[in-house]
Amino acid sequence: MLSFAKQWDFEHVTSAPHHQQSNGKAEAAVKIAKRLLKKAQESDTDFWYALLNWRNIPNKIGSSPAARLFSRSTKCSVPCSDINLLPKIVENVPTSIEKHRKKAKEQYDKKTRRLPDLEIGSPVFVQLTPETSKQWTPGKVSERLNSRSYVVDVHGRNFRRSLVHLKPRTASPTCTSSQEDNVHPCEYSSPAQLLDEPSQNQPHDRPRRNTTLPSRLKDYVLN
Repeated sequence: MLSFAKQWDFEHVTSAPHHQQSNGKAEAAVKIAKRLLKKAQESDTDFWYALLNWRNIPNKIGSSPAARLFSRSTKCSVPCSDINLLPKIVENVPTSIEKHRKKAKEQYDKKTRRLPDLEIGSPVFVQLTPETSKQWTPGKVSERLNSRSYVVDVHGRNFRRSLVHLKPRTASPTCTSSQEDNVHPCEYSSPAQLLDEPSQNQPHDRPRRNTTLPSRLKDYVLN
């Protein structure tokens, strides 16, 4: 891949694993291609006809990929008027794309918060396999690749993870010293988790009313 990027003079930028959202455009393109392949197989049609029809469909910025490239729609199996095949320049494409991105960002930022930056050498918790396990493993930041991606040292091994799978480590471990040599990393509890766990000896705030069993049940043993 590096030789291909060098041959065609472009920069190959990678993203952290287990976080597909950071590579959203590529993931969306793969999803669209898979959907077209599935629909073409189900309807027993040629995939290239499905791709031709998809290129004629206007997307969220109000124009189709074919119209932006050829300044007109391409002729396909869907019946249409000849007027729709006449050349018509699509204007302000970069402005429309930037406007759509800005609007999508504003809607997304309403439900999110900014994650704190991490310093090199700071202790952190990291999720090694977030798809299968929510366990947080202790580690240490060894390198910062960009504002959203870090390299974390966990028991002598380096893992690249996104900032959403990292959080500062300020709590002490719950495992004993005899468990530190175990192959599997011990579990840690964060202060937020400790506060959320209710105490078993905590008294009830609401008063309880006394209950009396009916006389017909006095000969039975009830749990």
